[in-house]
Amino acid sequence: MLMDAWVMANWQSAYDIDGQLAAQGHVLPDLLAQLLAHPYFRQPFPKSTGRELFALSWLNTYLHGHEAPADVLRTLLQLTAQTAVDAIILAAPQTPKVYACGGGVCNPLLMHTLHTLLAKHHIELTTTDELDLPAQQVEAAAFAWLAACWLHRKPVPIHTATGARGARILGCGYWAIAGLE
Repeated sequence: MLMDAWVMANWQSAYDIDGQLAAQGHVLPDLLAQLLAHPYFRQPFPKSTGRELFALSWLNTYLHGHEAPADVLRTLLQLTAQTAVDAIILAAPQTPKVYACGGGVCNPLLMHTLHTLLAKHHIELTTTDELDLPAQQVEAAAFAWLAACWLHRKPVPIHTATGARGARILGCGYWAIAGLE
């Protein structure tokens, strides 16, 4: 999310195609250390966050203004990989394999960085394609599952991932009745 926002702000592109922009940069160790020091990364599980915390406005508080955009992007890529691996090691240290999905699997530098960091813990990295679930379709499959749970009035145990107070029936439905438009 931060990488995409940085790419949009600096190159007016939705994302870093094939990781080409980040590959032109170098990790800024001091910036990476400052970003990794954020208290969120030390909070216990379950937890959840998004743009309300990790937005360009947050990132800009750590920048001096003279950093090369490609270096900041490469540092954000390292932050993304490092925090993902740290969370995996903390939550499931005996994990033998991680299945990646989403747009990040199309970024060879991100996948290489994840592979390298996970290999230090003897964890294999692959994609959900290996499970016959295309990496670009996992989010759609998750929303289909959530919709099926809603239709069948089955609570979703989101509290195990987000810290909510308990399982909830998520979503709502809207129907157009013919003739009443």
